[in-house]
Amino acid sequence: MRDQYNLTSMPSQECIEAAVRREFIRRMCAKGYEHVPADSCYPERIFKDGQEIVKYNEYNDMLFKPKNRETAYKLADIQKEVQEYVTAYIKAKATGAEHNQDYHLLLDFNRHVLAARESSSGSFMFVTWKKDYNGNGYELGHYFADFAAAKEDFALRVGLINENKHFTELEMKVIRAGLLASNDIDVETQCSLSGKEVAEVVVEKINAIIAPEIAEQQKQFEAEGEDYEPE
Repeated sequence: MRDQYNLTSMPSQECIEAAVRREFIRRMCAKGYEHVPADSCYPERIFKDGQEIVKYNEYNDMLFKPKNRETAYKLADIQKEVQEYVTAYIKAKATGAEHNQDYHLLLDFNRHVLAARESSSGSFMFVTWKKDYNGNGYELGHYFADFAAAKEDFALRVGLINENKHFTELEMKVIRAGLLASNDIDVETQCSLSGKEVAEVVVEKINAIIAPEIAEQQKQFEAEGEDYEPE
């Protein structure tokens, strides 16, 4: 890994901003955007398919035309995400485990960690690990190229999100395919399910949350009714 950051001291804001800028440009280019740096005649600009999408003023504010609003907001979301994980990565300390030297710890909670590494190509990889019995090493790693997916996995593994209240991507695909089919929408889907099968997926998920409560309420209702004789 490139030794770009001095982790023995707090990096300067200029160092962080430069790293965020590099990663943002890399992410944009990977999605087919073209970054044109500022020169003596024009400000910094971003193009897609030969058309200017946004430009930046001297205060680094993003400027765009109304027709490019949706795309500009997507770029702003990417920039916000990059700011989050690059800043955390630069400020993080090395995990210390011998086989994880390239990774830097971003979050540590409830015997699980979220870590990140920067490859030689400049792209970032993320992983969630469970700490071993002694708490000195890591195991059962889940690896991601997407930061949002890694954060979601971390939140689920540590219990910040109730897994029963969370629909996985596969479950949502199943539900979507069934709903589209039930409404006779002509789209290509990878599975063909009846309305009953789709309902079973949804009901099973919901049951894990509210069915125990409903069952308990029913028991209480029945117990209260035992005190009364029918007329």
